[in-house]
Amino acid sequence: MTNPFSLLPYALAASNRAVGGVSMNTLVAAGFTLLQRSAPLVRTLATSRPALLLPPGASTLCALAACDGHVALLLDHNAPPKNLAQQLTAAGVGVVFTVARLADRLPSNLTSVLLDDIPYQAQVHTQGTERVVDLGSHVGLRLEGRLDVPLSDAAIASWFVNGAQVTISHAEALDGMGPLAWLRNIT
Repeated sequence: MTNPFSLLPYALAASNRAVGGVSMNTLVAAGFTLLQRSAPLVRTLATSRPALLLPPGASTLCALAACDGHVALLLDHNAPPKNLAQQLTAAGVGVVFTVARLADRLPSNLTSVLLDDIPYQAQVHTQGTERVVDLGSHVGLRLEGRLDVPLSDAAIASWFVNGAQVTISHAEALDGMGPLAWLRNIT
């Protein structure tokens, strides 16, 4: 069994660093709170894969925590909507974490989670309904961890390169590889 502290979100929460002025601990706790408070999101994650259509930053870390160990597909927010739709279908994605300005680029049949107002709230859109999820209950949640635990070789994310998926592990994400390379600069 994988040591939970060897997973990237837990290690980042323990780092006592911040992204965009918000502590990583708070962002990871908000991601976990989102799972606790959104049954439609949990149901979708149980049957399909998550994707992130986000610029690098605080919302990305919150989304990775909310993916709860599922390998997230990282999408290029500059890609044409047709390419995004093809990648989402090929990867079996059912839920996309994004922000309002990018949401209209997604197929309407997917669950989308808007993270514009994290760490305070998120909006979950599924099958024509919208639900605002209060993430405020994470305020008292303090995640404890250790920074000296080697990170897991299990996959955390993938993305498409020339039509093929490339996968990155929790450990590689902090080694400066791929779309998560920005994390290395803040850890």
